[in-house]
Parts: sequence; C-alpha cells; structure tokens
Amino acid sequence: MASTRKASPVPKLRISSFIKAISILGIIVVILAYISWSHFARIPTAFDYQKLPPSTEIQADNPSGQEWTQKVWQTSKYPVTAMSEEDRTHFKTWAVLNPDWGHEVLTDEIMEKYVRDHFHQTQPQIEEMYFAVNDYILRSDLIRYLVMLADGGVYNDLDVGCEKPISTWVPKQFEDTAGILLGVEVDNKYGPDGRTFTNGEDLFELVNWTIMSKPNQPFMWFLVQRVMENIKKLAASKNEAISEMVPTIPEVLVTTGPAALTTAFFDYASNLTGTIVTYKNFTKITEPQIVGEVVILPIQAFGAGHQVQWAGLKQDGSQLVHHYFAGSWKGDHHDGGWQDAEHKALEETKKKKEKEKAEKEKPDKADEGVTTEENPGLAPENNS
Repeated sequence: MASTRKASPVPKLRISSFIKAISILGIIVVILAYISWSHFARIPTAFDYQKLPPSTEIQADNPSGQEWTQKVWQTSKYPVTAMSEEDRTHFKTWAVLNPDWGHEVLTDEIMEKYVRDHFHQTQPQIEEMYFAVNDYILRSDLIRYLVMLADGGVYNDLDVGCEKPISTWVPKQFEDTAGILLGVEVDNKYGPDGRTFTNGEDLFELVNWTIMSKPNQPFMWFLVQRVMENIKKLAASKNEAISEMVPTIPEVLVTTGPAALTTAFFDYASNLTGTIVTYKNFTKITEPQIVGEVVILPIQAFGAGHQVQWAGLKQDGSQLVHHYFAGSWKGDHHDGGWQDAEHKALEETKKKKEKEKAEKEKPDKADEGVTTEENPGLAPENNS
C-alpha cells in the first residue's frame, strides 16, 4: 500500500531576512567609508590620538612606554651661586612647588659634557653639530631639545617661574597618551603684534621657554633633526661656516627658536595625520589638543606674562608658569631691519615701570611746607 505521507517542504529564505542582511551590510560599508574618508579629510580643530608609524631614520626605544622624568632643567652662563637675585627668585619656585623633583642647571661646561656623554657613541652627528655651533643662543635652543630627547623632564629658561606643581600639568584625558607638553606663546586671538608668521598669516607660535617631555619621543627626534637641517641651511645661505655664523634675531627664531619649533610641529602633525595642519587648527583653543604624543596647551598654560599678547592680564587660574622676560639675548643679535614688536613692547613696559616708580617716589611736601626742590638738603620721606 502506497504511503500517503507528504514530503517536507523545502524552507524558503524569507524576504524580510534578506532585506535585513542587505541593510546591515550597507551600514558596515557606510561606516568603513566614513572611517576611510575621515582619515584623509582635513581636521578643523581637534585630533584623535594616532600611533606613530616606525621611523625610517631614527628608532626610539618604546616611546609610548616611557614615564615622565621628574627633573627640571635650566641653562645659565653662571652657576646658581653667581646668579642674579631675580634669577634665583624664579629658580626657587621650582623647588618650592616640586620638592620631589631633581633640578639641574647646565652651564656651558656642563652642557658640553652632557652632549659628549649622551651622543658621542649613539648619535655622533648630533655631537658634531653641537660643537660646530658657536653662537650661544643657537646652542641654548639646541641643548634644550637634546636634553628633552635624551632624558626628558621639564626645561625652563631662567626667567620662568613655576605657578603650579608639575604633577598637575598633564591633562587627565591625555594621561595615557601624552608624551610631550607644548604651550602657545602668541595667538591672533589676543590681537596682532606687528609680525606675521608665514605668507602673511596672523602670528601663531609655540613656546620654547618651557617644554615638558618624556625621553625618546618621536616628535623630539623629528625636531632635533629639523633644527640641525635649519642650521646647515642658514650657514649655506650666508655662505659661512656654521662656527662663524652670527644670526640675526629673525634668523634665530626660524632656525632654532619658537618659530622653528612651531613649523616643525605643524609638519610633524601633517605627516602623522595625513592632513595639512597649520595654525588654523590651534588658534583660539581653550582646551588642550593632542596630535600623536604631543599635547598643545592653551595660551594661558605657558604663555602667561607675555608682554605683547597680554596673556598674563587675562589670568583664569590655568597658568602653569609665568615668563618674566628677563632674558637679554636679543641685545646681542641685530634685527636685520626687522621691527621686533616684542622687544619694543618690553622697552615701553620698562620705561612705564620706571616712570611709575619715579612718580611713586616723588617727594611729598614737608610738614613746614618746604619741598625738597626748594631745599635740596631735605631728604624725602619714604612712603612706600
């Protein structure tokens, strides 16, 4: 007897399931396309951390695994005992606010020994360049980058005072990724000062009077290489040996100084992100930004006390250091016809303070109504 049992029907793919699968696939494609586009698109203001690809020239040893070096570095023509009272006052602020940190002042002799000890075996071209340079301000700029590269810590010029403990400097959101802290020196947010940076753009520069870094950071390698290239190019343009160069003020700024640091950072950030990074990405920032391992702090952090941008007059409690502008290197380097607005502002400020002091110390009338002008033998009272 034939079986009356019917065969099981072959399951059919539901149309709704097919549509869902296509939709999910489409979403994945859109996400991947967005990620790809965003990697190459210009980043207007903020940057996400991206791991630096291996260097093809100098390989840093585990830069991301380095710790912050607890040491303050400064350079001086004289040892601490021979410093001026003003320099010692600023100097002491670092020990008072950072009692657990080491502190070393590099005189010319100590700097030369430092370069030999740290670069003679591993990077002889750096040692050769350092000793080829005789101009002391070029050397001063170069040594701060070399110390931050080899040892890390915090570098400060002698006329910089500490405002907050260094342990509070690193923004919490970047504690795991930061390797270098840089601050803004001048920014067009606070008004032009008569200078331009490049191609007529409003002036924007990063500070090089204060730098915080872990040792062996990729950007610091990049910066040292760039500065050495700049020195060679300057010598070639002047048709002089490196040892014979006496650069002008603008030549110092763009070869080893803050303009050189700023340009190097823009190029480094551009290479790292695959975008064109300029001052426009950082002007007017009020919150820290990070590119690779480099954190850029707003102008108040390191720029407080600036005589041109007046960051010191807009204090909001976020200043980490105060620059007192007591340095005098520009007096030994002519401006090459370039009107240094910052120097002018410093001179005007100095004259204003002297005038205010003279007004304050102006003698009052004596009790008997006789002024010191009428009686030169009468000493004025000290009302201060």
